[in-house]
Amino acid sequence: MKILQICHKPAYPPIDGASIAMYNLYNGLSNNGHQVHVLAINTYKQYCNIKTVPLNFITESNYTLVDVDIRVRAIPAFLNLFTDKSYNIVRFGSVALRDAIEKLIENNTYDTVILESLYATVHIDLLRQKTNAKIVLRSHNAEFKIWENLYNNEKNTLKKWYLNILSKRLKKYEKETLKKVDLIAAISRDDNVVFKSEGCLTPMEYTPFGINFNDEEFKEYVSPEKEDLVFFHVGSMDWIPHQEAFRWFLEKVWTPLNIKYPRAKLHLAGSKMPEWITRGKFPNVIVTSGYVEGKTFMNKKCIMVVPSFSGSGIRIKIAEGMAKGKVVVTTKNGAMGIPCTHNENIFISDSADEWISILSRCMQDLELVKQISKNARAFSKREFDYNLAANKLIEAVKNLY
Repeated sequence: MKILQICHKPAYPPIDGASIAMYNLYNGLSNNGHQVHVLAINTYKQYCNIKTVPLNFITESNYTLVDVDIRVRAIPAFLNLFTDKSYNIVRFGSVALRDAIEKLIENNTYDTVILESLYATVHIDLLRQKTNAKIVLRSHNAEFKIWENLYNNEKNTLKKWYLNILSKRLKKYEKETLKKVDLIAAISRDDNVVFKSEGCLTPMEYTPFGINFNDEEFKEYVSPEKEDLVFFHVGSMDWIPHQEAFRWFLEKVWTPLNIKYPRAKLHLAGSKMPEWITRGKFPNVIVTSGYVEGKTFMNKKCIMVVPSFSGSGIRIKIAEGMAKGKVVVTTKNGAMGIPCTHNENIFISDSADEWISILSRCMQDLELVKQISKNARAFSKREFDYNLAANKLIEAVKNLY
């Protein structure tokens, strides 16, 4: 097949969950003989200098970057209140992006167009006008659920009012868009359940996040040893619900645990670390601020803590952690979309007391850690192999014809 993959942020370099998911899908598809062109929105926050991209990737993927300023601006946001459009979505539209899509369609005959996330659907009407290709929405999240959670958790009256407007408009846009595509390829089973509960009748397929197990970081599995019993988390802290989850963890779990195990250490890495974490209020917390290579940071650390109480989709860092044989301790929301099993290949609980018990067991029982680690690795190879994920998507598209 000849495929156009439209991405809401640069697919290369693969430095965060979304870009990793998009880059690995490209590799899975091209590795199985499909020709894939990649068009990506180049945002201010995740800006990519094309000169830093490997020439072979540019050539093979026809990698095209379009600069779009999606920053939230006060005046456009205010004026948007007097429309019925979703401000979350309209920020991604631009004449330059429209022109780039039109040029690619005019010069190529695509069998399939993959829209990576709801934010890549901003010019979907153009695609319908200009091409007969099957259009696939690869849903990274049920986006409106994220904003509904933000609205529900907000205490400030004015912010709550505004978030209510944003979430309702985004939900309306998402439901309308689901009707316009030929296939919904969600990377989380739970998101397909959400869409069906909203009355969506568009064909759906679960096409999981893919991992390249030939990559050097994932190729070899090493069973953890006693010196690897180190707690860690890697990820950006620029999302308020993420910060709130870690405040819960550090106050309700880590501080009591550290009284019991004063030598236990927690390594946190990622950008936008808030001052209340970096100023050293919590015992034995080692913070690495700024961007770090997550897969490398995980080395020589075994127990991955992922508290999460908001959001949708899957936590790609959890999938990568399991692929490397890490013992993941998370909440029900954190494990959302991953068909894993508590006490078999992961630990899942929303109780602070149970978290303390789980982490204590990990500190005391190396054989338990080794077994969970081995099971996590085996599970991830069955569930997340990027070739299997790409083929599953292609088979779903073929079934549309």
